[in-house]
Amino acid sequence: MVKFVKKVIYSLVLIALLASAIYGYLSYKESIKDDYKLGLYTTEKWRWTDSKTTLNQITFDKDLGRSVLRRVYVSSNHIIYIYKNDDFSTTTGVAFPAKCEPGAIIETKQTFSDGKPKQLTCLPNGLLYYFSVNWPDTDRPYLPWSEDFGKYKFTERFNGWPFDILEKEFAILHSGK
Repeated sequence: MVKFVKKVIYSLVLIALLASAIYGYLSYKESIKDDYKLGLYTTEKWRWTDSKTTLNQITFDKDLGRSVLRRVYVSSNHIIYIYKNDDFSTTTGVAFPAKCEPGAIIETKQTFSDGKPKQLTCLPNGLLYYFSVNWPDTDRPYLPWSEDFGKYKFTERFNGWPFDILEKEFAILHSGK
């Protein structure tokens, strides 16, 4: 009976060690995937806005003089960006990974309300086509934003975006004005 109990305990310890090793490997694999998202299609230093989720990323853009949020959608192959402007409007942008000639423009069949065609512009790195829109302060992009440019399409619902980070920074930047 003692031999049987020892074998059971030994088996349980072995199973616990194996389970721990598998859990550790899966956690490591997930962290590598998250680090991959942070560095995807950028030379900027991005970080997660919340350590509990790996949805939203933030960086301080020196050229803009403010923070920019982004969310990378690896499976649907696009990246959404958002930041506040000095005139209280909000800019949202979408980037589609594609090798392209820097500065090249794709004029789409889609048009703005004034009839001008919506255009995708190849960024200077030659790796992304980019499109952006400005939302007046009264039309903050809390509603779904969707575009279909044929080969390039997306829908963003802005669920779980930490807009409060941008709002607080905006208030601080404009508190002395």
